[in-house]
Amino acid sequence: SSKQICVKKWDGAAWRQVGDKIAPVSWTSAAALAVCGGEVYLSYLDQSSQPVYSKLENGSWKQVARHNVSYPKYMQFAVDGSNLYAAYEDSGRWKIYNLKSNSLVDSSLTAGDFSRPAMLASAGGFYMVYADSNGGAARIQKYDRGSWSTVDTLPVQHTNMHQIAAQGGYLYAFAGGGEYGKETGVMAVFDGTGWTNTTIPDMKQFNAASMAMVGNQVCLAYYDTGVNKVKLLQGTGSSFQQVADNLGTGVDYLGVCSYGSNLYIATRAQNTSNLVVRRKVVSGGSVTPPVPPPVAQ
Repeated sequence: SSKQICVKKWDGAAWRQVGDKIAPVSWTSAAALAVCGGEVYLSYLDQSSQPVYSKLENGSWKQVARHNVSYPKYMQFAVDGSNLYAAYEDSGRWKIYNLKSNSLVDSSLTAGDFSRPAMLASAGGFYMVYADSNGGAARIQKYDRGSWSTVDTLPVQHTNMHQIAAQGGYLYAFAGGGEYGKETGVMAVFDGTGWTNTTIPDMKQFNAASMAMVGNQVCLAYYDTGVNKVKLLQGTGSSFQQVADNLGTGVDYLGVCSYGSNLYIATRAQNTSNLVVRRKVVSGGSVTPPVPPPVAQ
């Protein structure tokens, strides 16, 4: 059967479909959402495996761009104020577009493979955390005034899980995983003057990780393959404490996001089509499912 993309919104009581379903598409895992200037954007690969970008207008998805490349990797959005950027790897080259003008910003950064990188847009520049499959070491690169430079090298090799976020003048970048999840998780923190790398001892065996900021707290969820459970760490970036250790078992999807003082943890169990979303009130410190539990089909 053909694959399709369906976007849903939680209205406080139920999941409601937003816009029409999009079909056919080649890979649903390439889909991503972003909000910029109060507008919702969607990216996906069409049936020809080319990237398509759409904006929600009057309840319908309107295509705003389509790029003539096939099978791009690691499609993602980055928002910087009123600017929206779309990025992906194309044949070992990292391409960044200003989506509102559909113009290429940069394509000079190259790697054998960027190994599931994460990009952040900030003050007209960009930060990337990734591990070059040719070089191995996880690193953070900064793009400023037309060129890239390495600002930090993390003490891990061949990582394939990367996250990056900013809050209050601080930058936070995570790297870990690697082949068979052997690389211990490391958090790099930039305090405005320099970078500090901290190994996270709790993260020794894992095959998924997702991070979000709630205020000045870093919330990092991961799937511990040693005990087959989703765990949640919370802290400053230089130190963490475990605040939950059983947020799902046997999962094949894990993602977190935040809104206000709330952290939302989404998981999907293997061989199911249900997405379960839990909410953590960071100030309260408890993890509870919303009432009623939001389950998206």
